[in-house]
Amino acid sequence: MSTVLIVGGAGFLGCALVAALLRRADTVRVLDNVSTGSLGNLRLAALRGTREGEGRGGRAASRLDVIVGDVRDPGVVRKAVRGATYVLHHAEWASRGGSARHAEEITSVNVGGTLNVLRAAKAEGVRRVVYASNWSVYGCGRPLPLSESLVLAPASPYAASKAAAEAYCHAYWEAYRLETVCLRYFNVYGPFQKGSAESGPVVPRFINAMLEGVQPTVYGDGQQTRDFIFVDDAVRATLAAVALPNVAGRCVNVASGCMTSIRQVWAMVSAMTGNGTEPRFAPARPCDVRQSLGDTTLAQTLLNCTAEVSLADGFARTVEHFRETIKAAPETLARSVPR
Repeated sequence: MSTVLIVGGAGFLGCALVAALLRRADTVRVLDNVSTGSLGNLRLAALRGTREGEGRGGRAASRLDVIVGDVRDPGVVRKAVRGATYVLHHAEWASRGGSARHAEEITSVNVGGTLNVLRAAKAEGVRRVVYASNWSVYGCGRPLPLSESLVLAPASPYAASKAAAEAYCHAYWEAYRLETVCLRYFNVYGPFQKGSAESGPVVPRFINAMLEGVQPTVYGDGQQTRDFIFVDDAVRATLAAVALPNVAGRCVNVASGCMTSIRQVWAMVSAMTGNGTEPRFAPARPCDVRQSLGDTTLAQTLLNCTAEVSLADGFARTVEHFRETIKAAPETLARSVPR
């Protein structure tokens, strides 16, 4: 089996990838500064990655190595990359709506950090780097569905940083034949996603608000649309991008190909939680793209991946997870996780 490094592996999608890689018996290394990620979630990922016969995550945990460090530190990155067969680069400064206020930090992490990863991967002979990009690189007012053939027009510093990191990935493929794949994730959601009733991605924010009896906030008129994809489907696409031979040097959407408005999300979560509280409407956030829908043609042809989990099923599974999390006392959860 391979050794896979996940840079930014303590985040939501990173932890899901940790669990999936451990289940297939890979050795997994994580580099994360845990500023937004969680070591507790990595311990849970080891439990979820336990294979039959391993018992409560013991042997799975022995195949997981965690390095606490910053992607902006070239020495730490080189140490983490050493010995890895593949690198999944998910570290980012993820401020989207407020990215104009943090342009320097965003550039330092998202562009400078990516360059550190690529330099180290080239020096250490890594077989492939899979970069976690974002659909925001397409910009505003583009023809739908958003196709990888579109010229990028990022409309925020965050989106510009992701486009710049993609350009560096492509340059390392062209100049040095370091295999790189850029995955443009759309709105990934699912159990274990971080978010409170007041802040965070819309799905966990709405679920937490309704389970807690708090009025959920909708920014703008709620008619803006997003392409939501369940975390298990995103993981499948990512693992395909690691393994398949025909995707080096390419950018591929990771999307469901279905467009859902924020009002529809509110209505579905309201029905599933039994909370009929009307949302509170607030002004639209700056740099908020009006419509989003991913073209999934390349994902189907290159990665042989389509979204398998419907929005209704994915939301139901996510709501149930949040219900169980709220029921569980924090100390009980802590005792259930191997140290």
